[in-house]
Amino acid sequence: MYFIERKKRVIVLLIILMVFVLSVSHVFANPAGNDILISEVEYDPSHGGGDQSYEWFELFNPTAHSINISGYEFTDGEGTPVAIPNGVNLGAGEYYLAVFNTANFQTEHAGVVPDLEYGGLANANNFNLGNGGDEMTLKNSMGTDVDFVS
Repeated sequence: MYFIERKKRVIVLLIILMVFVLSVSHVFANPAGNDILISEVEYDPSHGGGDQSYEWFELFNPTAHSINISGYEFTDGEGTPVAIPNGVNLGAGEYYLAVFNTANFQTEHAGVVPDLEYGGLANANNFNLGNGGDEMTLKNSMGTDVDFVS
């Protein structure tokens, strides 16, 4: 009798676990290797206070082919996403550096030339990463999540 009750509890727990896993699976991005990845994020520059203009992030293409990232959008989950401009292709194995402000970025990374200064793009002020940690989502041009960091 004890064995049957224990078996029932295990089955119920497995069902609960399956329901949980299936209900949150939409939060996760594609597995590494088949789309662009967020490879690095500077969410807390050493400038204190209003340091949004020193924030930056880097994308990486781990695939064996070029990916057109025109229209890809990035967001911190609060506000309207910011879109990558038209005409941007990221080659196989290449990185893409996006900074809010090039001059501020180069005060700490002299000689490094970013691929995109997003501070002047529409909705850029909506992308402001919290210094205590935040989330960043990258969506492709069809609105599908391709990567997420937190």
